[in-house]
Amino acid sequence: MALIGVVLIAVGSTVAHGADPTITAEAIDHAKLRSGPGVTYDEIGAIDKGAAYPVIGRSAHFPWLLLSVTGGQGWVFTDLVKVTGNIQSVPFVSDSTVGSMASATPTIVQTAPIQTAAPILNLTLTLGATPSLTATVTSSPHLPGVYATASDTVNVRYGPGTDTPRIGKLIPGQPYRVTRRHTQFKWIEIAYDPVAGGHGWVFIDAVKITGNLYSLPTTSAISFGYPTLTPTQNMVVTALPPWSGTITPAPVSGNISSTLDDLGNRIFSALLSEKFEPGTDRQASAFLMDLRSGAATSLNPGVAYSAMSLIKIPILLTVYRTLDNPPTPEQAQWISEMMICSNNDASNALLKLLGEGDVINGARVVTQTINQLGLKNTFIVGPFEADPRATQAPLVPIKTSIDQVSADPDPFNQTTPNDLGYALAAIYQCALDGTGSMAAVFGGKISETECRQMIRLLSADKIG
Repeated sequence: MALIGVVLIAVGSTVAHGADPTITAEAIDHAKLRSGPGVTYDEIGAIDKGAAYPVIGRSAHFPWLLLSVTGGQGWVFTDLVKVTGNIQSVPFVSDSTVGSMASATPTIVQTAPIQTAAPILNLTLTLGATPSLTATVTSSPHLPGVYATASDTVNVRYGPGTDTPRIGKLIPGQPYRVTRRHTQFKWIEIAYDPVAGGHGWVFIDAVKITGNLYSLPTTSAISFGYPTLTPTQNMVVTALPPWSGTITPAPVSGNISSTLDDLGNRIFSALLSEKFEPGTDRQASAFLMDLRSGAATSLNPGVAYSAMSLIKIPILLTVYRTLDNPPTPEQAQWISEMMICSNNDASNALLKLLGEGDVINGARVVTQTINQLGLKNTFIVGPFEADPRATQAPLVPIKTSIDQVSADPDPFNQTTPNDLGYALAAIYQCALDGTGSMAAVFGGKISETECRQMIRLLSADKIG
């Protein structure tokens, strides 16, 4: 077990001797200084943007920093300042109070804040429910050609054999165009739209054939690229930002791109090992982003999933966008209970607040907000666990441009890993330096400080 050194300082002598003067803090906007590490302590001063102050200590228990200012010392909440230098090298000090002080004036020149290292990847993984697939035929069965029709449910597979992954099922009575036959196995290839490659294989004895099967092209291949990702079965694809061209990610170096591709393929293989099968009742998708460059990769994109409590992230974003003043104690309680405890009553209270007394209208405001970021496949149309005694208009599902069938998503509450990944990345960038899509789309409606509050609320959620 690693030993962590803690500097204990007596009241009246809180300064950590030997503190590094190059580690400083500057207010993002305006920050109060208090006599102790908490809002219950007396306010003894304030600092403003444009001046940096030495960080001489930090609390071992709370996210508060001790600053040295002209006239004394003061505690400031971490999320209200930008830190320059390695904060981890600042010693812990006791949470004892400091005395009153004169008005805060800078003791050193302003320095540019450092951007702390970002986590390399942001991963969102969602498992779906049993699908109800619909497939379309690429040609009419009344035209010349060969078609296969199943009288019962028949599996469609990657290759000609039961040892290859299942990628879907034939709909009984639905004709599918046959594109070629295998010369060694009793399997035929059909046109199958639900998968990226547009083709799949079925056992010939499980279907009824219409037309001259022997007029079709043949193959004797025994390897079809599984499980290696190929252009035909392109499940790992480059993800493009949903926002306008005015917001562009940083240039992607070759090593970042190759790392994402490699990791995407590894995750795809891991999903296959867990019996992940695209377009079936074992549906799954994933989204990865390098927060430093904006480069992103999607696995099996374009599939809608039930958002469930994850829709509370867009609700949180909408609350901060809508409020012109800091939350009242009651609103802060609702926000905390929604994000930390996943409380549905608190979530409904916030929807009602956003809708000016109408929960359904509040859900509409949330959907409009997340859609304005370019995240078009996320929506909520009603409350969580609606009160059966309440009188309300029937809920109407929202139609999007992606697959809303395969994963059997909730018709009134949907999202995708891509949408949630980009939303979290937008909050992160806003919290880091106040830039990104949030600033471009919403202007001053959401501040850097508010984004940091959102990050802190998200990090406080310990529900598995």
